[in-house]
Amino acid sequence: AAGSSDPGLAYAGRLNMQHFSGVPGSLPTAGQALLSRLPMHQASASALESPSAASASASANGGAGAGADLWTRSTVGWQGIPVHFHVLRTEASGDSAQEQLRFVAHEIRTKFRHGPMVLVGSFGLPADGSTRPAHTPIVELVNGTGLREVFGALKFDAPLPLPPTEFTTGLHRDFILYRGLEPVGKWIHSRAPCSDHMLVVASFHAEQR
Repeated sequence: AAGSSDPGLAYAGRLNMQHFSGVPGSLPTAGQALLSRLPMHQASASALESPSAASASASANGGAGAGADLWTRSTVGWQGIPVHFHVLRTEASGDSAQEQLRFVAHEIRTKFRHGPMVLVGSFGLPADGSTRPAHTPIVELVNGTGLREVFGALKFDAPLPLPPTEFTTGLHRDFILYRGLEPVGKWIHSRAPCSDHMLVVASFHAEQR
């Protein structure tokens, strides 16, 4: 979303999908949105700012908060099963990223600990192609949450270089995490320049029990 324009609405209209804007109020942020062909329930969004990030943000903007990092949440019913569907976007790094992602992981462990989940994340990490994402604060999201990353990018022995998900940096900074589902396909579309990020896609079956 940019200003009063929300391209998510245009995509939702063309694709005949439900839409939830992930921009709380009128925050000056790059924003995000949830689109779904399935009915969304309990959709909500919240800004993520660590104390250190908020302080730096206020200083840089004369006391006003800058564009916030966002965590958007919903539940969709799929094959009779409620599935948590979350989108997390943060450009934080260092201690700020550690605080934010540790907080999200704690919330998942306590408030969203039951049932299947898909969490799509876009981060400002890793800082370079020689650093595995498992050696960054992103790994907090798989600690005790039951989540796994569909491309294997959060394995401690993930082979480098990882396939890029950003056109501009050539780094792998977009992730699809899941639990309680069986992945059956995964793709990074490097020939679909809809933004500075590549289109990252995964498909799932309900986990066989």
